[in-house]
Amino acid sequence: MLDTGFARIDGSLARLVKGGKLGEDDAKGRAQPPARTTSLAEFADRDLVIEAVVEVIDAKKAVWDELDKVCGAETIFASKRRA
Repeated sequence: MLDTGFARIDGSLARLVKGGKLGEDDAKGRAQPPARTTSLAEFADRDLVIEAVVEVIDAKKAVWDELDKVCGAETIFASKRRA
């Protein structure tokens, strides 16, 4: 799943370059993906966490509860509300 997600990011960057909305150099600079992990403990030093968990409330709550334990008080948590 991680590989699929990062492949989508690469595809989005390529489309932006092709459409002239992003330069090649900018795309290459942004192509450095964040560390790939499935361990929430590795988020302890993050300043920003963007949640993209499956739309199942119990799954989301479990992730948020764990992140709340490992992340610092200054960490910004973000989530997109689905319409």
